Order: sequence, then C-alpha cells, then structure tokens
Amino acid sequence: MQIVSVIDRAARQWIRVSLSGEIETATSTAILRSGLGALLRSRPKGISVNLGGVDSFGDSGLQELRRAVLQAADDGIWFEIVNAPLPVHRRLSMDPVLATVLEAYAWRRPGERAQLASVRG
Repeated sequence: MQIVSVIDRAARQWIRVSLSGEIETATSTAILRSGLGALLRSRPKGISVNLGGVDSFGDSGLQELRRAVLQAADDGIWFEIVNAPLPVHRRLSMDPVLATVLEAYAWRRPGERAQLASVRG
C-alpha cells in the first residue's frame, strides 16, 4: 500500500490523499490508521481520499476508513472518498457510514472496458 498526500497547512485547506495497492493486511491497515490519523490531527477544512489505485479493501481497512470518517465528522472536517474502482465502490456503498461520503467511481482502463464488453457481448 502507498499513501501520497498534498498538504497546505498554512491555509488549512483541503488535503488530497491518494491510496494505492491492497489494503487488506494488518500492516497496510496500520499504515492507513496512522496516515489518516496524522492528517486529521492537522485539522484541515477537508480530506479527499482518492482510491483510484486501490485493488481491494479488507474488512479491517474498511473499519479504519469508517473510523476516520466518524472522527472527521466529530471534528467538523469535511471528508470525501473519490475515484474508487467499481468493485471497491460497490463494497463501500454498502456501508452506511462510508456511503455518505462516497463520490463517483473510477472508470476502468480502456483495455479493461474492451475486455469487459467482450465478456458481456
């Protein structure tokens, strides 16, 4: 798992975070917990989490993401989840906490769309 963020602490602006890889192991979940916790402590106006590079989310990863959303709500910080690939988006949309901050899902890469179309056709 990899976390990349853009922070402008001086202006207390939105933080943009991009996650990639699989968020299923205890290690990746601990990294997610630590990273989002540090970002929440900086008290931005909002956090935008881009899941475009995430292959899969395990239950513990979803629990950490849910915890961060609830903490942000308690602290008055806007929180959004964007660009989740369709399988991840479907999983997040079934969660009553995460669905409220979930935006549009990521489109598949052109080769994957063509492959999907041939399977359906």
